[in-house]
Amino acid sequence: MSGHRTDLPAEKPDLSAESVLFNALSASIAPACPEESHVHDLRGRLLARARRSHERAQCYACVHREDGAWETLMKGVRIKVLNDRADARSILMDLDPGVAMPSHRHHQHEECVVLKGDAQLGDIEVNEGDYQIAPAGSRHATGRTRNGALLYLRGVSIGNRLAVMRDLAAAWIPSRKVDPLVVRSGNEAWNSVAAGVHIKPLWQDECETSFLMRLEPGACLNADARAQHEECLVVSGEIFCDDTLLRAHDYQFSRDGTHAREICSDVGAVLFMRGARTAD
Repeated sequence: MSGHRTDLPAEKPDLSAESVLFNALSASIAPACPEESHVHDLRGRLLARARRSHERAQCYACVHREDGAWETLMKGVRIKVLNDRADARSILMDLDPGVAMPSHRHHQHEECVVLKGDAQLGDIEVNEGDYQIAPAGSRHATGRTRNGALLYLRGVSIGNRLAVMRDLAAAWIPSRKVDPLVVRSGNEAWNSVAAGVHIKPLWQDECETSFLMRLEPGACLNADARAQHEECLVVSGEIFCDDTLLRAHDYQFSRDGTHAREICSDVGAVLFMRGARTAD
């Protein structure tokens, strides 16, 4: 050989205060040997919690962002169906930059949350974090996006060919003008409901309501009436609904109506939620 040393230098010991303290404590703490009755009790409680968590999870259907199939609706437009209920279909719509959508009329309330990008709906422009509801009877002019967009839409006819043809044809029929409602993103109009938990009302009628919920890092909302929901979309961040982790653009739907769940976030989150109105 050429005389060069091939052995690697010895790894230096970790002398940080945390390491020294950990080593000292480890050497002085004897392994715990709980009584068999305690072990049996602990195992039983853990299994019971797992069983309850599994049973509660069956009440909900989740579509995680990596789940489901994207379908091409037209060139530059893809959709993923989240919930295919007959009364109100929910989808994600992904639009390429420069795409235009034809005019159409709504026969039920259509709600839209802009998850990414921008969209121009006639004279109205919405951007990331904005919300729009087009009431039943309203007409959407030609829709466009300059930079592309990812939209959450609830109450769409997309997926029902006859309903789509009806909405396109009805766009040319004169009728009473019904203006869409737009709620912009931002820090205004948030109401505090618990420590680190804020709600922004979006829309409501006699029976149902839609709102945004913002959780600061470490915030937790106990399972009370305000946590009840039928549909939940994570706009940004991450949450735990009971023991279920939901990340940005994950969707959850209650199979049996509204349920109260504990909602917590380690990193902070913004949620779109829709469900039955509760008593004030």
